[in-house]
Amino acid sequence: MPAAATPRWDIAGSVGWLNVNKSELSDSNDWYNRSAQGALIFGWHWSTHLKTELEVSASTQAEFYAARDQLINAARVFAVSEYHFATKRVTASGQYQFGENAWFHPHVAAGIDANRESIRRFDREVYVYDPAARVPALLQRPLRHPDVTDTHVRPFIGAGFKGYFTQRGFVRSDLRVVLGKRVEEAAVRFGIGVDF
Repeated sequence: MPAAATPRWDIAGSVGWLNVNKSELSDSNDWYNRSAQGALIFGWHWSTHLKTELEVSASTQAEFYAARDQLINAARVFAVSEYHFATKRVTASGQYQFGENAWFHPHVAAGIDANRESIRRFDREVYVYDPAARVPALLQRPLRHPDVTDTHVRPFIGAGFKGYFTQRGFVRSDLRVVLGKRVEEAAVRFGIGVDF
């Protein structure tokens, strides 16, 4: 199939698997990885190789269990908290596409990710064994914290491909990594779109 002329813009939808680093919350579990992400992506082609993309996306709510060794009332205990995370975000990126708009071409990308993360937290009750009574004693009651929303603006890098199945219709896939003081997020995504 011959390649189409260089398009001016394109639109695509994608779904993916979102993984987020939460190592600051737990002594044992570092990442949550049970979240799906859906995105709507608008692209503007400056040339056969250079492209700008603007994207809006949201993720499903993911559960994350954090366990920490803590000192409560002079007793060393294992405290467990249940978190629920969901994200909404807008990203802007520049892409370099390899190949002259061929039927298949890989690309690399870099950009800015603006993310609003909603957080729910519930601390489980904590028991300690009372040797005198020979029964567990309640040390800390369950606690539901107020919901919180955090906003993060961070850089990201990505790589993927775009493959045409008609003159204008294409499939796409990419891996995106959001950076901060560490690797903050990683997402693998698959989508479908059309050139205009």
